[in-house]
Amino acid sequence: MRLTYIHHSGFRFTTGSALVIIDFWDDGAAADTEALVAATDKQVYALASHVHLDHFNPSILTWQSRRPIRYILSADIRRRHKALRSDERIVWLHRGESFSDDNLRIDALGSTDVGVSWLVTADGRRLFHAGDFNDWSRDESDPEANRQMRNYFRAELAKMRPLVGGADAALFPADPHLGRRIADGAEPFCEAILPKTLIPMHSWDDYAAAEALRPIALRHGARFVPATDVNDLAL
Repeated sequence: MRLTYIHHSGFRFTTGSALVIIDFWDDGAAADTEALVAATDKQVYALASHVHLDHFNPSILTWQSRRPIRYILSADIRRRHKALRSDERIVWLHRGESFSDDNLRIDALGSTDVGVSWLVTADGRRLFHAGDFNDWSRDESDPEANRQMRNYFRAELAKMRPLVGGADAALFPADPHLGRRIADGAEPFCEAILPKTLIPMHSWDDYAAAEALRPIALRHGARFVPATDVNDLAL
């Protein structure tokens, strides 16, 4: 499995038989990604974890004109985009549901925001993409709201641990908008999941802020790989 960073929370990875693109949204990267989709002889899968504009760009549906693509989308996208409801190219997944074929298995797991997180299993490797699953506590929020968020996060984390624990790679948010709380979710996540490799995402272009996750990863025995160093990373 080889992993490539696109931008923000967008990644693609290749296996022996598949090209998987997750949470593509940046039109600035469209030409490169579309060229790869057109050129590959692998089965292409396009995933979107939820409807937010920085995770789902409807332009991915135009890639079908270049080659057959399997679209695996969170069911919350269907509620917002009514025109897609009858699109037979799309597999809609709710939390707790899965898709599998001869190439891979995709599990839709919980989130602390809309949509889902993803666990993709292929070629004997497991990759977790958090979507917007995180502890979104903020200094400016009401203390009770922050307490509820932390409890919600830990409850969802406990549910996913049996499936995700020991994942070969985990893509996890390091959002600069959280300020000094940027790593609040990463600590319990790494403690519970013990991923072999931790890669920050959802950082826009503030890669320096994402470095806050490095000591947490190392403390829990994970390799830390900044998004800027991910390109063509072997897992």
